[in-house]
Amino acid sequence: MPYLRDYFNNFKTNELNYVRIVISDMDDGYATIARHYFQKAIHIVDMFHVIRLLTTAINTLRVRTMNLYADKGSVDYNFMEKIENYFFVAIETFPIFFILTNLLVRYFTTIF
Repeated sequence: MPYLRDYFNNFKTNELNYVRIVISDMDDGYATIARHYFQKAIHIVDMFHVIRLLTTAINTLRVRTMNLYADKGSVDYNFMEKIENYFFVAIETFPIFFILTNLLVRYFTTIF
């Protein structure tokens, strides 16, 4: 990503060292930029892309299981076909979301 290299080359190294967290999508180019210019920062993949990756993996597993182990039109097949809606509910409705969020906030506020 030459345009990002051109941009970050305008900064002094000691200025770039003040950055503590870099958030980006899962593109390898951004990871390379983060490693090169922000060596002291933690690189975090944004939540949208993590959820999209997990959603795709769960859905692939569900469909593969449905096709391998259930006869089309059977009760099992129909259940696995319809259960997709239960996998993709809002994460905020799960108690573990609040626990993990609080842990992350506490962790990052203590290290910075």
